[in-house]
Amino acid sequence: MAEFRNFHDPEAQVDNTVLCAEVTAETDRPVEDVLNALERYGLVDRAEVDDIMVLPEGFGYPVYDRGFETVKARAETVLSRYENLHSVGRNAEFRHIEVDEDLESALATVRRLYPEAMPESVFERRPDA
Repeated sequence: MAEFRNFHDPEAQVDNTVLCAEVTAETDRPVEDVLNALERYGLVDRAEVDDIMVLPEGFGYPVYDRGFETVKARAETVLSRYENLHSVGRNAEFRHIEVDEDLESALATVRRLYPEAMPESVFERRPDA
């Protein structure tokens, strides 16, 4: 479940939001299942829902073939020849990770490249800033 709160003009008086639910279980009623769950948890009143869109995806996650590890190792060997190439993110790192882990991976790469420019936490201010 994700709520996209910041896709509008910050000056606009907005009294609605967008929710995105990823349904990974087999169901003939994805909309009903999601709405029922949101109501059960007290997050949404069905009467407040203005619009619904369903985007079916055949394959939401990669399925690795046998021999994948060998091919991956060979690709990593070839790519390691480029000193200025940094593989960041779930697809580049061949890891199933969440968005927060994607961001942490990107921050760790920036810290390695520019240690003097990045505070340990993005929430800390540098003394000279």
